[in-house]
Parts: sequence; structure tokens; C-alpha cells
Amino acid sequence: MFMKKLLLLLTGASMSFAGIAQVQRTVLAEAFSNASCGPCASQNPAYSAFLDNNTSKVIGIKYQTNWPGTDPMNSQTQTWVGPRVTYYSVSGVPWGALDGTAFAGPNYSGALANLDQAELDARYGVTTPFAMNVLHSFNANNDSIFIEVTITTPNAYSNNTAQFRLHVAMIEKEICFTTAPGSNGEKNFHNVVRRMYPDANGTSVQNTWNTSESLTFNFSGPIPNYIYDESQIAVVAFIQNNTTKEVFQAGISNPIDYLMVTNISGLDQITCGTSIDPVVTIKNKGSNNITSAIINYQINNNPVQTTNWSGSLALGASANVNIPTISGLPSGTHTLKVWVTNVNNNGITTVGNCGQVSTSFYIAPATAATAPISESFTSTTFPPVDFGLDNPDGGLTWTRVSTGNTSNSMRVNCFNYGSIGAEDALIVKPVNISALQNPTLTFDVAHAIYNSSYTDRLKVEVSTDCGDNWNVVYNKAGSSLATAPATTSNFTPTATQWRNEQVDLSSYGSATELFIKFVCVNGYGNNIYVDNINVMSVFSSIEDENNPTIINIYPNPAHEFVNISLNMNQQNEVQISLINMLGEVVMMADKGQVSAGSQLFQLNTTTLAAGLYNVSIKIGDHTQIHRIIISK
Repeated sequence: MFMKKLLLLLTGASMSFAGIAQVQRTVLAEAFSNASCGPCASQNPAYSAFLDNNTSKVIGIKYQTNWPGTDPMNSQTQTWVGPRVTYYSVSGVPWGALDGTAFAGPNYSGALANLDQAELDARYGVTTPFAMNVLHSFNANNDSIFIEVTITTPNAYSNNTAQFRLHVAMIEKEICFTTAPGSNGEKNFHNVVRRMYPDANGTSVQNTWNTSESLTFNFSGPIPNYIYDESQIAVVAFIQNNTTKEVFQAGISNPIDYLMVTNISGLDQITCGTSIDPVVTIKNKGSNNITSAIINYQINNNPVQTTNWSGSLALGASANVNIPTISGLPSGTHTLKVWVTNVNNNGITTVGNCGQVSTSFYIAPATAATAPISESFTSTTFPPVDFGLDNPDGGLTWTRVSTGNTSNSMRVNCFNYGSIGAEDALIVKPVNISALQNPTLTFDVAHAIYNSSYTDRLKVEVSTDCGDNWNVVYNKAGSSLATAPATTSNFTPTATQWRNEQVDLSSYGSATELFIKFVCVNGYGNNIYVDNINVMSVFSSIEDENNPTIINIYPNPAHEFVNISLNMNQQNEVQISLINMLGEVVMMADKGQVSAGSQLFQLNTTTLAAGLYNVSIKIGDHTQIHRIIISK
């Protein structure tokens, strides 16, 4: 349908042409969006990726509209966006046009999801009478812009019915927010129109041209104070026929001195020491050769440090830069943030969020904790002291939530985590297990699958060489991991939807520094919860050859509660007593007949005084005593 319309338009228009169109066209894609529009959030990522893959054929600009909800970028630019909305009679977003014609395809007319390679290539193949060159520059203080647009016709050309207008737009190539500015969750916005020159109506352009005729248009003005990142300013110009809304040619002047950090490397997942030697990769995405810059780096919220870089980077070229050694770091998780300023001595000293790259790393404590250890996430500090987080993609990761066997636990929100395959790890502080008998890792897990198409995985890995090598000791996914029925709702477990897991660590029993990490492999399914992590001895304690029972007691020391985990081969009567050092029974729980299998009982210890206690566990005719500590 689009092709038929296009051919009819060209056939009808050619009758009024004097001369032959001989210039390669650069196609213009105009999009209308809003930061609180749900369909915009779903269509924008693929649309932006499509434009990025076709930069030699198409230039994209985006107008942020004033509906359906909040959008700070529109609040800044409605003066220029509003007339373009009216021009195209846009009544809903997202909506877009290719050289003035609504995107055609299987969705509604103008849907961004319609635009495909065939439609773009067809339009790119249509020549145009106009050549265009766009340049821009700044004054010495970087507070004013100067724009020059030159239009040339290689051949004589005339179109008596046309009403040509030259439109010029300042755009920011990318705007990034740390939190979504609207209600649709979008944080990154591409090719956003920030101002138009002289206004949204553009400048009149003659419709009769001589051979090799050239006209130059100049515009200037102050840089708007709402610009997020001056280094990402570009200028787009296009010629449009108001009679038909057809765009005849587009051009762009890309950011001038645009150097960005694309990667941080040289950091181990775990560092057993107090210093790091990071390496950053920088890439020239501007129009000038880059010869110098200041690289800024910051650990957490500490003072910003800088190092100077010099070299020669052509457009598209990259280089690795060594950051000076950063020493004296305490144990725990840290964030390193890096960005560049004063590129080619341009005087720009601040950048937006898009120009800042960050990564997290974990410094291990100098001395491993002596087992047994226990973590139930009762403290609001997360990750817990001396624990670490590894979040390579900077997306959703392990967080502390008010859900769990102790009313708190940690969770990965796989229900909302769209980065399928992303791995996020909680690193347990290193532990010395060499004195344990039958060393065992125990923890509680809760999970429900979304459906069979979206499978999340939980792995536990251990290392004895500071994370250089890891061995998988626990690996469950899908229905094997699930503790509750499948649900398409955001899963929150009830008290009965938890399972206690035990992992044998006896193969590493001599380790004086054992690292353990819980790894979520996201499948965009449903949430995974982990609680009550313990590294301790386990006892096969009931001396009955026909009914051996595995008993675990944790956490130890205990604070608000103590768990008694039993694994029995057959049904039996169970009675649990808590006895103080005077021999007094301060708590008794008669559980009656208990089924075979894994069973978990919890005693509330909040009313007990701190000190030593004995836990008496009677199973059938056999009793065993264990000692625990109650701490306050």
C-alpha cells in the first residue's frame, strides 16, 4: 500500500519538475512519544535499535508530547513540539512518519513497530533534487550555538506547487535519567528535539533552482539551560513540502567533541586485597578527531579524582586507558563511576547520566569469619556487612524485602526483570569451615514459576581461591526450584511456601577461606527469595539404625527465633524442649506425630534472656541435646 502511494505521488509530481533528481536521499524518521505512555515504552527500544543499525540511511528525531502524562522533556520544549503535533494531526502516541508519511505496516497507521527494513530501503532508493550540508559550533563559553545549513541543487529544478520549508532542530542524542521521569518506566530517550530554529514553522525556501545553485542559512542563539548534556548536542535539518508534507532531504551535524566511556574492565568479581587497577574503554562518537580529555572517576560518594588522557581517536575509534591504582579500600561492595570532560579542551566540565558508566566490585575482608555463621537479613543494611553484590548489567538484582521466614529475606524480582540470561550474585563473606564436622550450607528458598516458557534458575557456587575458580554445588530451575504453584501474578510467598535446602560442603572441609555465592540466572519468570543462610555442622544424631535422622539447628547464635530442621526416614513422635543452664525447661513444643521427610520447626526466642541454652530433641524413644546461644 505504501509503495503504491509513493509511486503515484512521484508520477504526479514529476510533471511539474524541470530537471532530474540526481542526489542520494537521507531519510528522516520523525517520532512522537511521551514518558508516561505505556505503548511508547514497549515500542521505543526496538525502534531506536533499528535507527542505530541504519545510520547511513536515516536520521531520527523524536518529539516528546504533552500527553498522556508527565514528561519533563515536553515541559521544556512544548513551544516547538506542539506545532509539529498539530502539523501531522497526531492524536495518539507513539506515532511516527517516514519523510512525512505515517509508518505503514500491520499495526495501526504510524505505529513505530511498523517501520521495517523494506519500507526504509524503498524510501532511501528515491533520489532527490537537493543536497544538504549541516554544521554547528559553539562559542568559547559553550553557552551559544551557531548553525549553518547549505542547500545545493546539482541540476536545475522547479516545482510550482510546492511550499518548501527548511526546518532546523537542536537534539540531544541521548538523555538518561537515574529514575524514570514519567510513569512508563523509560529512563533512556534518544534523538530528543530540544529547540527549533527559528521556530517550529521553519524558514521559507524557494521552489525554483538553477543548476549548481546553493543557498546558505545561518541560525544562532543561547544554549537552553535545560540541556542535560552539552556534549550530546546535535543539529538536524530537513526540507519539507507543506503542500504534501513530503520531506525531500535531511542532514545532521553530529555532536562535535563527543567522547564517551563504553566499558570498565580490570576488576575481579572478588578482590582479596585493598586496591584495584581499573581499565576504561573510551570511544569517539563525535565529528572531530579526539586528542585529549579529562577522565573523572569516583568510588562511592568519595571525592572525584581525575587523570589526563591524550592521543588520537578518529570517529568510531576506541582506546583503553589505565586508571591509577586506587588503594586503601575497606571490605564490602563498592561502586566505581567514570566519565569524561573537557574533550579537546572544549571547556565542558559536566555530563549527563548517559555519559557516566559505573560498575560494582567486592573487596573481601582480610580475615575469614569462623564457622558457624548465620544470616537472616534482619538488619536493614544490605548487602549485610562483609557480604558483596555482583550486578554486571546494573539492572535489577538481589534486594532485601519484608518477606521471609523471619519477616525479611532477599529477592531477585525476575517478574519484572526483562534482561533474560542476566546473572546476579550475592557473595557471602568468606568463611573458615576447617573446624566444622560435616560442614553444610543450609538456606530457605521460595519460588513460583510464571509458566514453562520463562524459566528462572538459582545456583550456589563456591570458591577456595578468592573467586578465580568456582564450583557449582546447587543448581535448580523451573519446577525443580519452585516451592509454590505457578502464577502469572507477582509472586510473594506465604509462610508455607518455603523449602529448606541443604548443601554438603564436606568436599571443601579443609578450607580456611571459602567463598559462597548465590546466583540468580534471570528467565523473566517470577521472583526468587532466599532466607536463613547458614554454614554449620550437621549431626546424624539419632542412634536408630532403622530410623536415622538428620538434625540441623540454626541460626546459632540465635536472636528472634531458632529453626530446628529434621529429616526423618519414617513418621515418629517429636518433642522439642529449650532448657536453660539451671536445668529449667523454658519452652516446650510437643509436635505429636510428624510425617517422614524434611520438616522445619521454629521457636520464638524474643522473650528469652541472652545466654547458653540446650535444645532437647526427642524423636520416638531417642533424644539428643544440642547447645545454642541466644544473643540480644
